[in-house]
Amino acid sequence: ELLSQRAQYITPLKLLTGLDPAQYNNLQTVVDQKDFRATFESRLTNLRQNYPDADPSGLGEFGAAVAAILDAQLNLQDQVAALSNLYESIKVSRWANEEISISNGRATARLKANDIARGYANGITIQRGFNSDGGYWGVSVNSGSIVSGYLHARDRDIQRIQQAEIANIQLEAEIRKSLLQVANHSIAIRRARAGIDQAELRLESLRAHMERYIEDLAHVRQTGETLYFQDPSFRVAASEAEQRAINELEYAVDRLYRLAKTLEYEWTEPYQNPIDVPASSHESPALENPLFDIFTQLDSVFIIRSADEAKDYLDALRAWDSKLRRVNVTSVRGPNNTGPLSAVTISLREDVFGLRPRPEDDYTLAESIADFRNILESRRVDAEFNSLNRTLDLRFPLGIEDNTYFPSTGSRWNMRLGSVAADLFAESGFSDQQVAEIDLIQSGMVTLRRFWADPPRADDLMKLSFNVDNIDRTVFSTAFPARINGATGGRPLTEFDSPGLAGRPVGTTEWILRIDADNPANRNIDFTKLKDIVLRFTYTYGNPPEFPGF
Repeated sequence: ELLSQRAQYITPLKLLTGLDPAQYNNLQTVVDQKDFRATFESRLTNLRQNYPDADPSGLGEFGAAVAAILDAQLNLQDQVAALSNLYESIKVSRWANEEISISNGRATARLKANDIARGYANGITIQRGFNSDGGYWGVSVNSGSIVSGYLHARDRDIQRIQQAEIANIQLEAEIRKSLLQVANHSIAIRRARAGIDQAELRLESLRAHMERYIEDLAHVRQTGETLYFQDPSFRVAASEAEQRAINELEYAVDRLYRLAKTLEYEWTEPYQNPIDVPASSHESPALENPLFDIFTQLDSVFIIRSADEAKDYLDALRAWDSKLRRVNVTSVRGPNNTGPLSAVTISLREDVFGLRPRPEDDYTLAESIADFRNILESRRVDAEFNSLNRTLDLRFPLGIEDNTYFPSTGSRWNMRLGSVAADLFAESGFSDQQVAEIDLIQSGMVTLRRFWADPPRADDLMKLSFNVDNIDRTVFSTAFPARINGATGGRPLTEFDSPGLAGRPVGTTEWILRIDADNPANRNIDFTKLKDIVLRFTYTYGNPPEFPGF
C-alpha cells in the first residue's frame, strides 16, 4: 500500500519537472529534496534566460509553462510595436498633408500671377496705322479681359482652399480610423499582459504542485514508518493487504502448477532440473540460470514464498521448454505439431475387430460382414424415445505401441489428433440424401510416447487415465455428421471433418462410437444393413507449440 502511495507522487513529480526522483534517492531525505529542488531551479532559470537556445523538453510540464510565458511576452511586444507604428503613421500622414498644402500654395501663387498677367496682356491692344498725315500709333484697353484675369486668380485661391479642406478632411478621417485602431491595440495590449500573468500563475501553480508532491511523499514515508505502531486501524488495513498478497501468491502458485503439468503433458516428459541429456547431445543438463537451481522438480513450485520466486519458477519452465527444443540427438522428435501432417483410415470391421476376409481359411466377405453385424447387434442399447430402433454404443481400443493402426509413421513421438471423420457403408435401403450423426468419445487410458523414447530398442510410454463416467457431459467428446455410402445430403464436405478432439492423444484403451437413435437423423438407420464403419484420423507429431502458446 505504501509503495503504491509513493508511486502516486513520484511519477507525477517526474512528469511535472522532467527530473526522475529515483536519481535523488526518491527524495527520502531532506538533502535529497534540497538537491532535487536546486537542480530543478537551475534548469528553470537557464531556460527562462536562454530560451530559445535552451531546450524546454527536459523540464516536463514546467518547460511548456515557461514556453507559454515567453510566447505571451512576445505577443505583448508585438502589440506595443503595432501601437507605436500606428502613431508614427499618423505623424507621416500629417507631414504629407502639410507638404501638399505648401506645394499647392506655391503652385497657386504662380498660377495667379500668370492669370493676371494674361488678363493684362489680353486687355491692352497697340495698333499701328497710316493716314494722310503719315503713320500713327493707337492703344486700346479691354477692361473685361483684365477683370477676367483677376477672377481667374480668385478662382485659383478658391480651388486651393477647397483642396486644402479636402486634404484636411481625408487626414482627419485617417486619424479617426487610426484612433479606433489605437483603442483595439490598447485592448490587445491589456489582453497580452493578462496572458503573461496567466502564464506566470500557471508556472507558480506547477511549482506549488511540485512542492505539494514532495511534502506528501515525505508525509507518506513518515506515516509508513510510525503509523503501523500507533494506529490500530492501520494495522488492520496492513493485515488485510498482507492477506490479499498471500492469496494472490497462492493463486499464482496454483496457476504455475497447472502450467507445469500442462508442459509435462505437452512434452510427455516430467519437468526436472537438471534434465537427463543423452551423451550425443551438445546441451548441458542443468538449466543455465543459478536462480533455477532450487526448482528441481515440478513440486518445487510449493516452496515459492515471494513474487520474485514465482517469476523465477516461470522462467525456469520457459528455460526447460527451450532446452528440450535444442537437444541435438537422433530421435523421432520433429518440428512443432502445428497442423495435420498425416492421415490414416481405420476399418472397424477389418482393422479393429479383425474380421478381414481370409480366402486361405475359406473366410469369405459375406461371413465377415455377418460377424460384424452380430457385433453391432450385441452393442445396441435401448433408446429412451425410440423403442423401435436402439442406439449403437460401440467401444474399442486404438493403441500406438506396435504401430498396428499407424504403420506409416513408424514410432513417431507425441502424436496428437488433428481431426476425425466417419463413413458408413451399407447395402440398399438408404437414401442418397441421408447422413448419420456420430458421437465419438475418448475414454479409458490414453497413451503417449515419452520424449526420450527410442523405439523399438528402448520404448517408453506415458499413460494417463481419462475415464469418462457420463458420456453425455464429458469434454473429451465430439459430434459430427457421417456419410452413408458417400452421400452428403447436400452438406459441405468441411462439416464431415470434426476438429473437436484436436490435440488429444491418438491412442487410447477405449474409444466410444455412439449412433444415438433418439437423434432424428438416426431414427431410421437400419443397423442390420451396415457392412462397415470406417474412421479417418488426421494427426500431428513432434514438439508442442511454442511456450506458452498452448
